[in-house]
Amino acid sequence: MQAIQNPQTIKRYKKKIESVLKTTIESNKSYPEANVLMARHFYNVLYDYQDDMQAIKGITEADKKKKADLKTKMNESADQLIVYSQAASGSV
Repeated sequence: MQAIQNPQTIKRYKKKIESVLKTTIESNKSYPEANVLMARHFYNVLYDYQDDMQAIKGITEADKKKKADLKTKMNESADQLIVYSQAASGSV
């Protein structure tokens, strides 16, 4: 199988994964595997944002804003990662 290179296709797949997992979790609250997969998804998203942030080399105001926006998205992903991890472990 060949790796997907198109960023738009990857973005579309990520949204689809998140949508399917949310639907699965909503329909079966006692299915911890879906929560584990969702936590893994947000873990990967978190590091994708980190990679994007590290790719910004400039020091202009626009670059600083991009980094700040990515940091906000990283924090949001980390919060979601915690929520789904706790749900998977049954500590919610």
